[in-house]
Order: sequence, then structure tokens, then C-alpha cells
Amino acid sequence: MVSSIITKLLYALLSLFIVLNVGLLLNGVTRKLYARVSKRYGIRFYQPYIDLVKNYSLETLVSHGVMFYLGPIFRLTSGVGMILFIPFQEMLFSCSILCFSEPWVWPWVPARVGNHILQ
Repeated sequence: MVSSIITKLLYALLSLFIVLNVGLLLNGVTRKLYARVSKRYGIRFYQPYIDLVKNYSLETLVSHGVMFYLGPIFRLTSGVGMILFIPFQEMLFSCSILCFSEPWVWPWVPARVGNHILQ
């Protein structure tokens, strides 16, 4: 019981790690391609990682209020929630395992056992 919960949490963290890295790498490759189309050299493909670290390390003396700082947290929370709870039944690192493995989580969704759907 406990090992299955730990396994599910590890799959959830792995899927978040994969989604974060795919997004950052695609952003870097896209910016590199746009620069090449414009006949420029462009950035390194890992530049979004450097930008992420740099922007989180900057400090400012200007305060914009609490909601200004909570906005990115709300956006990140909704994105993570979407990744974790959208049911991808055939994907390996799907976090729908978190939702659909327990029948009490969403009782109106048919439970799936093997190739059979139970009503």
C-alpha cells in the first residue's frame, strides 16, 4: 500500500520534471531556429535554464503588493494541477494513475482494469 503510493508520487514528480525540461528545451530550440531563419547565430539551446536561474536570483527594492507575487504561484499551481489530473490512459508517465487508481476519487468515472472497463 505505502510502496504503491510512493511509486505514484515518484511517477508524478518524474512527469513534472519531464514536462518542465521539454518546455524549456523546446523554447531554447525554437529561439535558436528563429535566429537561424533571420541569419543570426542565436542563443544556446540551454539559455532558458540560465534565464530561469538569473531571474529568480534578482532582487528588487520595489514592492508591487502581495497579489503581484502570488500571480505566478497561482499560474504554476493551475498548470501543475492540469498536468497531474488529466487522464492519459496510454502514456507511461501519466499522473492519471493518481486519480483513477482509487475508485473513491472520482466515482462517476468508470474504473479500468486491464482491457476491461467496469461500470
